[in-house]
Amino acid sequence: MVAGCVFATQVSIAAGQERSAPGRQKMERLACLDTIANPKKGGPPIEVTSDERSRIITGCLSQMGEFGSAMTRACAERDLSAYQALLAYPEACAPFVVRCARKVGQHGWGMVKICVDKDIGSERTAAD
Repeated sequence: MVAGCVFATQVSIAAGQERSAPGRQKMERLACLDTIANPKKGGPPIEVTSDERSRIITGCLSQMGEFGSAMTRACAERDLSAYQALLAYPEACAPFVVRCARKVGQHGWGMVKICVDKDIGSERTAAD
C-alpha cells in the first residue's frame, strides 16, 4: 500500500469499522474535493502491483477476449491507468471509491474511476 492513498483505509471502511460523525464526514469529503480539484504535479507515478496488474489483465481477457486482442489491450490499458489514478487519490476519497467499487467494480477500474469522478463532481456541485 502507498501511504496516504485512497486504498489505505478501504478495507476498514468496507468492513464498517471506520465510522465518523456527519460533520467530520463533510470535512473529509470537502478535503477530497479540494485535493482532486488542485492535484499536486510532478510526483512520480504510483506503481501498480504485479498481482493487481495480473487481475486487471485477467478481467479484461474475460470481459473482452471475444472481441480480439486490440479490445483486450485497450481494456487493460484503461483499467491500469484508472487504477493508478485512483491510488493517487487522498484517503478522504475512500468512501467514494468503496461505494463505486461495490456498485460497478465488476466492470473494471475504468468504470470505478468514472463513478468516483462523477460522485466527486456531484459533491462539488452540492458544496457550492
